[in-house]
Amino acid sequence: MAVGVSASRIAMAVIAAAWSAGCGDDGDGQCVATLCDPQSHGAVCVGHRVQTCAADGKRFTYRECGTQERCDQSSGSCVQRACTNLGRASCASVTEIERCADDGSGFSRIPCGQGEICRDGACVPSSCTDEADRCSDNGVLACEQGSWVQSNCPVGQVCAVGDNGLSRCQAPLCVPEARRCGSDEVALVCDARGTVEAVVACAARESCVDGVCQATVCGGGGGGDTADVSEVDDTAGETEVSEPESRIVFTLNGRVETFDISAFASFDAGAREVRVRASKATRSLELRLSPANMTVQGTFSSEVFNPVKVLICYDDGGAAAGFADCEDATHRSTAYEVVVTRNDGTGGRIEATFSATLEDVNTDTLALTAGQINVRYR
Repeated sequence: MAVGVSASRIAMAVIAAAWSAGCGDDGDGQCVATLCDPQSHGAVCVGHRVQTCAADGKRFTYRECGTQERCDQSSGSCVQRACTNLGRASCASVTEIERCADDGSGFSRIPCGQGEICRDGACVPSSCTDEADRCSDNGVLACEQGSWVQSNCPVGQVCAVGDNGLSRCQAPLCVPEARRCGSDEVALVCDARGTVEAVVACAARESCVDGVCQATVCGGGGGGDTADVSEVDDTAGETEVSEPESRIVFTLNGRVETFDISAFASFDAGAREVRVRASKATRSLELRLSPANMTVQGTFSSEVFNPVKVLICYDDGGAAAGFADCEDATHRSTAYEVVVTRNDGTGGRIEATFSATLEDVNTDTLALTAGQINVRYR
């Protein structure tokens, strides 16, 4: 994750000359007129995202790399990972571990210390006392009668050390590799396994936008995860290109449906949830991605583990099924595949494709295929 922070600092150095005391309402040298030059900025890596300069130079735009990809700093692009068990290790030998890098760029060999042995990807003392425990690659190592005994964590959980100093299995504390703003002055960066959310304090004259500390733009609306990261063409005299209407199109049991009433996306920072919703007459469809950041992208499937889960709620206009998680809907997803290809966050658009199996309270199913999302945030 340190690579992403460094890239952000490098990007900020490029625009250092733009500091000015006469910069709009935020003068006194506390802001910049522009963040970057769209002609020369190029693409750089900020953690798991590719950062580019928006057309007006006043904001950065981001593309999240897929779960099987990493951001390569040399090319400024998403490339295939050499390993995907990020931050995890296995035993290469009795006294050596092999660990996948946090960004999936490759493996490294790490010898255990003197008097240590490798157990389930962790170096532990060759002898132990009964009160000892450690986190291993797959779960918890506990000492029983002088020997280490492995207990695997349930699927979807990771091992972390609690406040009492004991190792335990729990749900990830954060979305692996995700970035968000804790406040206008603080960025929060999740590690590769979702066990630690590092606090990055922004420097003077910086604010947090989309989980990255950056210079404050003169006349801007402040930091946080609500910044407009969509590209805008400010070129005078050119014909304005109208954006497509917000809509969700899909095929339900063989029939093509277009939901374009009240079609919008929103982000709940408290729940860390992206919601995409549209309706048609008395029917509605909603997709929820959580826990997620505002600009989350990638492939999400019920068949492949990912901390970001998707819930699809469909209401056919009949009596609500009484689902606890889908509230007034008549159907909820039991299987899904969602591919988010664009996600600008507030002020921009989200584009995605999706399919799902929907089920009502009687376990009768509907097949939802060829789904396409293209809606604006509000």
